[in-house]
Amino acid sequence: MRETRGSENPTALESLMGLDDDALSTLWGFTRNLTQARGLNAVAQLIARAVLEVSRAKSVRVMLLDEAILETVSVANQPGVSSVLGSGLGFETFKPTPDYARSLERKEVAALGVDRQLVPLIARDKAIGLLELLGASEIGRVALYATPAALALEGARLSAERLRAMRESKAIAEFSRAIGETLSLEAVLKHTLEFAARTLGLERSMLGLYSDVLETTAIANKLYTHNLELPDGDDTLKMSPESFERLVVRGQPIVLNDVKTSLRSFAASPRDLGAECFLMVPLSARGGPLGVLYVDSTRSGLEITERTVALAQAMAEVASLAIENAQLYAAESQKRAAAEALREVTLNLSASLNVSDTLQTILIGANELLGASGCAVFERVQNKLEARASRCVRSGSSTSRCRQ
Repeated sequence: MRETRGSENPTALESLMGLDDDALSTLWGFTRNLTQARGLNAVAQLIARAVLEVSRAKSVRVMLLDEAILETVSVANQPGVSSVLGSGLGFETFKPTPDYARSLERKEVAALGVDRQLVPLIARDKAIGLLELLGASEIGRVALYATPAALALEGARLSAERLRAMRESKAIAEFSRAIGETLSLEAVLKHTLEFAARTLGLERSMLGLYSDVLETTAIANKLYTHNLELPDGDDTLKMSPESFERLVVRGQPIVLNDVKTSLRSFAASPRDLGAECFLMVPLSARGGPLGVLYVDSTRSGLEITERTVALAQAMAEVASLAIENAQLYAAESQKRAAAEALREVTLNLSASLNVSDTLQTILIGANELLGASGCAVFERVQNKLEARASRCVRSGSSTSRCRQ
């Protein structure tokens, strides 16, 4: 990398003083247009087009730092040019090299070969991105455009982040309200699965509630899905020790963006389901594990970000409390139903003086209380048990005597 310094890189004031009236008017018009542009994409495209014209470059690329990664947000080309670099390769073909990092760190204009230049975008004394120019003949004036461009980009990005945060907060609030209006476990799970797939930008979801938590694994005997078809007979989740350590012991999510090439133990099942990337978030309430929420995508190139994970965790906290409340309500309802059934059986027994009728009352009550498909009453005769009465439940509510 060759750095441009000294006389090759005049100060902003020197460059500004050297502009004629037309150039100054163009610069002021550019800054005015930046204040009127709405949205990050519109601001970035406006910058790319303006820098393309003032530098007389063939192509200009605007890149921003996002979580320490340079991402292209806009590209502008002269008519007939397609971001080519001599051999037909486009800007997108070239991955950032250490030269890019040095230009950002030093906040200095840098040359990459003969026809490519980097101009740092600096806002509030912090490098937030780069302008990359191909075949520029007037690089000196670009710095005057880079300063207002950086401030506009930073402002547009902050505005976009605030809007996204507001949308996410609103989505969480709506989700909380939706599942807070029901004590049905089935309804809570349905809302959770649909919300996860839609709001996280992924298309498939699955939820498993633990039936048993052991020392190194957890088991869910029933899985609930949305837009996801499981193989026949594959309705039980048994967690691997690695997944158990992350999800249950440490309570941390699992994220994988390279499912097809990963050698991690937890990549095998998602790979069999055709997932390109996936996210697993633990569900817990009052310090105890409840289950796990799995969300994935089959779209190639999609990446699950830290922000997506944070949103999923916030959603999981709300869902966990709703699931626990629904489970507690179901258990309490079952107790009340059992108590009512027992009271009714007692009343019927007290009103009966016929042994056969009494036995049938006991059998009906036992079936209802225990949720059994059949039951029988045995009497001890000498040293063995003999069946006195039995009852089976078949085809829904129809009943008949069991075959003895």
